[in-house]
Amino acid sequence: MSGLSLRVTLQGGDGLRRADGPALVRRAQTDLAQRLAERTLAAAATQIPVDLGGVIGSGQVAVGDGEAAVQYDAPHALYVHGWLGTAPGTRSAPHWPPKGALAGWAERHGIPEFLVRRGISRHGTELHPFLSEAAKARDGWEQDEQQVLTALAGALIAGGSG
Repeated sequence: MSGLSLRVTLQGGDGLRRADGPALVRRAQTDLAQRLAERTLAAAATQIPVDLGGVIGSGQVAVGDGEAAVQYDAPHALYVHGWLGTAPGTRSAPHWPPKGALAGWAERHGIPEFLVRRGISRHGTELHPFLSEAAKARDGWEQDEQQVLTALAGALIAGGSG
């Protein structure tokens, strides 16, 4: 996958004595990872600069066993965000974008593409680390953790029917 991705992996609970305990914990880990990834995706969407919505529209949550990932498949997602850990207000290194890569944007904004490319070659672009900032904020994570842990405790007490 090209683009940008943040993975949430949760571990632990393998030492439970009940035969179904580790499976219940694994399901709870997967549920919590998915919830946290969905919250992060929603929070990131509020911070993404929008021209045609290509980056926002490419965001998705992929769920695996005990983990989930927030992924953006738009080819320019990494150019908007920067590497994970990029600080807000950081600029990319000056570079020449490929000819034609910014033609649509330049036309929509009434600027000759060459001038846009030349400006980027001199100053870089402002990066917007929407995914990193959304993951750092952790808005609502404690609530999700509590709900999943409560459901897990109930399932373990009830004999694994949860």
